[in-house]
Amino acid sequence: MKKIFIPLMTVVVVAALLLGCMPGAPEVTPPVTPPPVTPPVTPPPVTPEVTGAPPGVFVDPETGWWEGRMGVLAEDAPTFGIGFLADLSGTLGFWNAPRLVGTTAAYEWLCAHEYGIAGKRPLIKWYDHKSNADEAKAGYAKLRGKYIANHSCGTGEQQMLKPNYDPDKFLTLTCSQSPNVIYPVGYAFGIGPYWANQYAAFIDWVLEEGKGTKIAYITYPSGYGRAFITDETAAYNEEHGIEMVADIAVPWAPPDPDSILAAAKDAGAEIVFTNAMYATMGPLLKANYDGGYNLQFCVNNLSLDEATIALAGQTEDGKWRADGLVGISNYVTAADLETPDSPFYESEGMTALVEYWDTHFVKPEDRCGSYIQAWLEVFTYKEAIEETLVRLGSWDQVTSREIRLTMEGEDWWDRNIRDMWVTNFSPTNRDPITVRIMQVQDGKWIAITDLFTVKVLVPDEWLQPWID
Repeated sequence: MKKIFIPLMTVVVVAALLLGCMPGAPEVTPPVTPPPVTPPVTPPPVTPEVTGAPPGVFVDPETGWWEGRMGVLAEDAPTFGIGFLADLSGTLGFWNAPRLVGTTAAYEWLCAHEYGIAGKRPLIKWYDHKSNADEAKAGYAKLRGKYIANHSCGTGEQQMLKPNYDPDKFLTLTCSQSPNVIYPVGYAFGIGPYWANQYAAFIDWVLEEGKGTKIAYITYPSGYGRAFITDETAAYNEEHGIEMVADIAVPWAPPDPDSILAAAKDAGAEIVFTNAMYATMGPLLKANYDGGYNLQFCVNNLSLDEATIALAGQTEDGKWRADGLVGISNYVTAADLETPDSPFYESEGMTALVEYWDTHFVKPEDRCGSYIQAWLEVFTYKEAIEETLVRLGSWDQVTSREIRLTMEGEDWWDRNIRDMWVTNFSPTNRDPITVRIMQVQDGKWIAITDLFTVKVLVPDEWLQPWID
């Protein structure tokens, strides 16, 4: 008889199974199936608590902002970008660096006092193009299509970029009020009158005051410096009996201003028009006074600042060398706050700026036109963006195109922005044409005319609406 060998493990398993079937065997607990996992619930977006809004006004559901809301904007408030494309370290750095500082300060001031712009915090995204064409192209490539609004400067660079600005909807406030920048009409808006229009205003004044008919152009050889010299200004000279006797290039920092003024005087010049700014005007005005050339200078709107006067300086007996200088003004100066009959007296915007200067110890020679310009640009964008939001109802609809349409609206013609400047924007106009003549007297800019409308020397074919 054969022996059957059964592996021990088999015996154990069978025995266990038999015992499990016998009465009184221990009960085996079946495995527990875990309950289904409920995914986390995403809470609905929290609408900012709104208290204090006047009845019936639009309240932005995203930010809790309403028109006229004041106060400090929370640190964690939503943000949006604003572009800044200009020369910050090249030949025009002396102008645009203070402008960038002023722009940043103005946006921060809005966040500290006026709930930002419609409840959001503007963040400056800047690019230094160094007055270099390649850098300007690179900077534009980084900024284009990303921000609903921009600040810009540089005539030559913007003339190069103009064919892109308009189809790309690159909305910008610019101090380059030049041909092929703000005109033909498009997405670039000038913060001062078109340069040729300013020239016409000066010619009208000198003829009325009998200051002479022989003019010298003493200006930069750049596109900006010569932007007022157009076919239209030549025709205006001929029409009004003005003879251009000298056309002299001046560097940004003239090492020998006497030779420049002597050349103009030798040519028979009585009056001078220039697009030069404060860093250049200081040495020219000092030489004009000390050398006894007695040329009647006129500057454009960019040089009506304390810096121009401070850099020309005073004589030993306290006489300001800049006295007698005239300029075309379309926006406020610090002196307006002390002139009761000024149209900008008690200017809300300038009062805020002067208080900022005083509390931040900004020196007179740094209180330049570009700093003033920066604040009026910021206040302008605040009004334009907030009005666009109210019109459309939500931030996601606020685009460059819609802001442009707002600024072309009927109520943007003759609009006074914070008593800092008067805009004259429309579907066919891109520069302010409401100006006054100002003169330096006893070291301060004083208005010597009321506000008036300049002659428009823009070619008719450039005054056509932009359609997109």
